[in-house]
Amino acid sequence: MLPALFLSFLLTSFKKRQSVVVVCALGGALLGSLLFSIPAAILVGIGSGCAATLFLAPPVMAQHGEKSA
Repeated sequence: MLPALFLSFLLTSFKKRQSVVVVCALGGALLGSLLFSIPAAILVGIGSGCAATLFLAPPVMAQHGEKSA
Protein backbone atom coordinates (compact mmCIF):
# COMPACT_ATOMS: atom_id res chain seq x y z
CA MET A 1 0.00 0.00 0.00
CA LEU A 2 2.81 2.41 0.85
CA PRO A 3 4.62 2.03 -2.52
CA ALA A 4 1.37 2.75 -4.35
CA LEU A 5 0.86 5.89 -2.28
CA PHE A 6 4.43 7.01 -2.96
CA LEU A 7 3.98 6.40 -6.68
CA SER A 8 0.76 8.41 -6.76
CA PHE A 9 2.48 11.36 -5.05
CA LEU A 10 5.41 11.05 -7.43
CA LEU A 11 3.22 11.03 -10.51
CA THR A 12 1.16 14.01 -9.41
CA SER A 13 4.31 16.12 -9.15
CA PHE A 14 5.08 15.59 -12.84
CA LYS A 15 3.31 16.74 -15.95
CA LYS A 16 1.34 14.14 -17.89
CA ARG A 17 4.08 13.84 -20.51
CA GLN A 18 6.76 13.25 -17.87
CA SER A 19 4.73 10.69 -15.94
CA VAL A 20 4.87 8.27 -18.88
CA VAL A 21 8.67 8.36 -18.69
CA VAL A 22 8.63 7.84 -14.92
CA VAL A 23 6.28 4.86 -15.24
CA CYS A 24 8.47 3.32 -17.96
CA ALA A 25 11.59 3.80 -15.82
CA LEU A 26 9.93 2.27 -12.76
CA GLY A 27 8.56 -0.62 -14.81
CA GLY A 28 11.98 -1.28 -16.29
CA ALA A 29 13.57 -1.17 -12.86
CA LEU A 30 10.98 -3.58 -11.49
CA LEU A 31 11.52 -5.96 -14.39
CA GLY A 32 15.30 -5.71 -13.99
CA SER A 33 15.10 -6.45 -10.29
CA LEU A 34 12.86 -9.46 -10.87
CA LEU A 35 15.06 -10.92 -13.62
CA PHE A 36 18.54 -9.79 -12.55
CA SER A 37 20.13 -7.92 -9.65
CA ILE A 38 19.67 -4.48 -8.11
CA PRO A 39 22.52 -2.82 -10.09
CA ALA A 40 21.10 -4.27 -13.31
CA ALA A 41 17.66 -3.00 -12.30
CA ILE A 42 19.03 0.53 -11.97
CA LEU A 43 20.62 0.36 -15.42
CA VAL A 44 17.48 -1.12 -17.00
CA GLY A 45 15.34 1.56 -15.34
CA ILE A 46 17.57 4.34 -16.64
CA GLY A 47 17.63 2.79 -20.11
CA SER A 48 13.89 2.36 -20.32
CA GLY A 49 13.32 5.93 -19.12
CA CYS A 50 15.72 7.21 -21.78
CA ALA A 51 14.04 5.11 -24.47
CA ALA A 52 10.62 6.40 -23.48
CA THR A 53 11.94 9.97 -23.63
CA LEU A 54 13.28 9.39 -27.14
CA PHE A 55 9.94 8.06 -28.34
CA LEU A 56 8.05 10.98 -26.78
CA ALA A 57 10.44 13.73 -27.92
CA PRO A 58 8.87 16.25 -30.29
CA PRO A 59 10.53 16.68 -33.68
CA VAL A 60 13.14 19.43 -33.81
CA MET A 61 11.77 22.47 -35.63
CA ALA A 62 13.72 25.39 -37.01
CA GLN A 63 13.77 28.42 -34.73
CA HIS A 64 12.28 31.70 -35.89
CA GLY A 65 14.75 33.36 -38.22
CA GLU A 66 16.80 30.22 -38.92
CA LYS A 67 16.86 28.51 -42.26
CA SER A 68 15.90 24.85 -42.32
CA ALA A 69 18.37 22.43 -43.86
